[in-house]
Amino acid sequence: MAFKHLLLGILVTAIWGANFSVIQLGLADVDPFALACARFALSAFPLILLVPRPATGLRYVAGYGAPLAAWWQRRQAVSIR
Repeated sequence: MAFKHLLLGILVTAIWGANFSVIQLGLADVDPFALACARFALSAFPLILLVPRPATGLRYVAGYGAPLAAWWQRRQAVSIR
């Protein structure tokens, strides 16, 4: 394994581990749904800048993403019960 890959693995582990402390501190003051939305927005923003747009049309991306999102939401709702 390259030294660069080892450092990247350690960085990901540190960020992931710190995430639990930040969540615990955040839940003391912020609504859980608002905190989840903020975390999603903060993680999605760099992806919008760094990941290139797919070569397919927006119609196909939305046609794939909307049913997938609906299925995921239904799956979460069923598991909460």
